[in-house]
Amino acid sequence: MFSEVTSHMIYQVINTPIREYPYPHFFNTNVFPQNFYAEIMKHMPEANNYETLKEQGLINIPDDELKKFERRGVITLHDDKIQLIDEGIRDFWLELVKILMSPNFLIPLFVKFRPWIIDEHGELLEIPYTTEISLFRDTEMWELDPHTDQRNEILGLFLYLPPDDSTSHLGTCVYTPKEPGFAVEGATSCFPRKSFNCAYTAPFLPNCVFGFFRNNTAFHGVDYMKKTGEVRNLMAIQVIKK
Repeated sequence: MFSEVTSHMIYQVINTPIREYPYPHFFNTNVFPQNFYAEIMKHMPEANNYETLKEQGLINIPDDELKKFERRGVITLHDDKIQLIDEGIRDFWLELVKILMSPNFLIPLFVKFRPWIIDEHGELLEIPYTTEISLFRDTEMWELDPHTDQRNEILGLFLYLPPDDSTSHLGTCVYTPKEPGFAVEGATSCFPRKSFNCAYTAPFLPNCVFGFFRNNTAFHGVDYMKKTGEVRNLMAIQVIKK
């Protein structure tokens, strides 16, 4: 089942054109083989397998702001937190993580963004990096204002995992600042949405991927999820410079 996944993913990702404005990014469909995506759907963890961002130690914010962040559940797959997934489906995710963290998949990604990586971080083969992979489960009223991620992140990938196309409006937004030339060195904090325009929203469709090179203008986020019962499942891959 896993033998052809890597070659299929590399083909889909490498052959997708990069949009350079306002920062290098791409969007593509059918990132996994269709039969494999069906297996992912069969192996999705139950809602009670997820923890909040605070429970996983990923945020440190005042208690009066916690309600918003309780609408995002997470299972980090690159550490022992993968044990949260039910034992009957855990081996599937362990095997998938091996694929996504392997040099066979990551090095072609580096090559895809080679000009920008070299300009920002130096020669590809000399960059020490680590990979963090998480499953996210967002529910109604979740939103994420414009931000650029942490300074030492090199690349980010969001693998969309909805069961159908009914929530296409919940994709990742690409923001441009209204203030000309506005940029940040790198931060996990967010900025007011009123200070940005949404230039593009990558549709939240089954088996699709949004990928980007993190730089000081890589503002992205998620619009407000208004409908009761909506769920936004995705896998996030962060390639981080050590």
